[in-house]
Amino acid sequence: MSRCFWCALAALTVLIGSGMTQERWALRFTVREGTVLHWHIRTTDRQLVNMRAQMIVTEMWVQERIESVRPNGNLVWGSQVIRCVVNGQVVPPEELEATETELTPLGYPAHPFSLPPPSLDRVNEWLVDLLGSVSLVFPATEVSIGDRWQHHIMVGLKPPNEPRRLTVTYRLEGAELVAGGFASQRTATVGTSGDVPPSEPKKSAHQEVRPSERGHKCLRISVTLQAPVRLVWQWRGASVTINGGAKLEGVFWFDPQLGAVRQRRATLTISYTREAEQWDGLQFAQRTQFVNRTIETEARLLAP
Repeated sequence: MSRCFWCALAALTVLIGSGMTQERWALRFTVREGTVLHWHIRTTDRQLVNMRAQMIVTEMWVQERIESVRPNGNLVWGSQVIRCVVNGQVVPPEELEATETELTPLGYPAHPFSLPPPSLDRVNEWLVDLLGSVSLVFPATEVSIGDRWQHHIMVGLKPPNEPRRLTVTYRLEGAELVAGGFASQRTATVGTSGDVPPSEPKKSAHQEVRPSERGHKCLRISVTLQAPVRLVWQWRGASVTINGGAKLEGVFWFDPQLGAVRQRRATLTISYTREAEQWDGLQFAQRTQFVNRTIETEARLLAP
């Protein structure tokens, strides 16, 4: 009787152990050459400067195409803004930009680039360009749910300026079903302004862009970044110092079968104090400015 009990317990242990084995993924961007991706992107930019508030809402319809896949697996990724609306005003077609980048299967730029140092009159734009360009990258090793990995980005600023290096942390949170461009679990409701701009001319049947009605099993990957902000300019008899911080929090929904992201959301928060000091011949005159900026981005893949 005792022997049977221990045999049964051992068999149960094996079953439980096998059932608890976690699935592992070697995450890679593997979109096929010639694939066309249609995106709808909505950005809400809220700025507060010395209690003066401003909000800019931008909607973009973007077409991406995998122009080619290199023998080493790198993807040449073309992107064209088809339509852009800023606070209800349509941007003229000649002002819409097109770009082309080459990415490795892990998501890293094949040709790394660096931003020039910030100028005093473009601090906000420089911070947004630096922190808002953070994208999804993968580790070289396989990962399972709960695993974390990091990406270190060298900024190139010299002391006492910050940040000199960004540390981006990713975590594989789990698997979720994404249907019609939205995750089915733990996602906020997003108002739709039309998947295809209402003022666009009617397309033929084979050109129509519609959200998929089927569900897609995607991996939910969170991204976090927090960095100090300190920038100093000094001249004879004058100086400007910026002190504050920035934080990025977001989620990517990656479809392993498609080999690309189906949905992404991110919130970038920038907060700093700008202190200017200048000698007027008798004394130092000081001015202080408080800046808070929050940029929320929601992007979903309409097709395929």
